[in-house]
Amino acid sequence: MAPGELRFTQGQYGKPALVEGSVSSSLPFNLSHSKGFTLVAVGGNVEVGVDVELLQTAERMTSIFNRFASDAEKASIDVVQPRGDLGRWMTAWWVGKEAFIKAVGRGLSLPLDQFSIGFCPEGEWFVKDVTPEFGAASEWSLQVFSIDRTHLGALVARGGLREVRTFRGESLVCKASA
Repeated sequence: MAPGELRFTQGQYGKPALVEGSVSSSLPFNLSHSKGFTLVAVGGNVEVGVDVELLQTAERMTSIFNRFASDAEKASIDVVQPRGDLGRWMTAWWVGKEAFIKAVGRGLSLPLDQFSIGFCPEGEWFVKDVTPEFGAASEWSLQVFSIDRTHLGALVARGGLREVRTFRGESLVCKASA
C-alpha cells in the first residue's frame, strides 16, 4: 500500500494501531524516540512494545527505581548486585518496564509496581511476573540492547521473538526523485 493509504487509530489507552481493512491483515507495531533515536517494532502477528532511553546516572535512576519498582524487583537488586555501571543497569530495567507497558497497550495506566522484570547474572533480562490479565510471564519475551554508547533500547513481544532484524540510519530512508 502507499503510505498515504494507511489509516491509524488508537487503543483504549492510546496505543497506535492500523485500522482494520487498511492493510491485508492485522499488523501490530510500536514506536519510541529519544534524543535523535527512533525505534519501530513491527510484530507480524504478535503484540510488541519498544522503548529507547538516554543512559542515566545511578543517582538519577535510584529515585525512579525506588518509586516504580515492584517489591520483587527491589528485593532482586540486592541479590543480583549489577556488575559495572549501576546507572546503565537501572536504565536497562526502565526501558524493559516501559516496553512491557507499551506491548500490553496500557501505557502508564498500568501501575509499574504491578509486574516485574528480572535480570540473570549472565546479563539477560526477562519478564518475571505479570498479572493474570496478561497471561503467564513465560508468554512474554524481553530483549534489552545497546543502540550506541549513549542509548539503550528494549523490545517486548508476546509469544516470543522468532526473528529480529535491525536497520540503521539511511537504510530506512526512502528517497524519491521527480
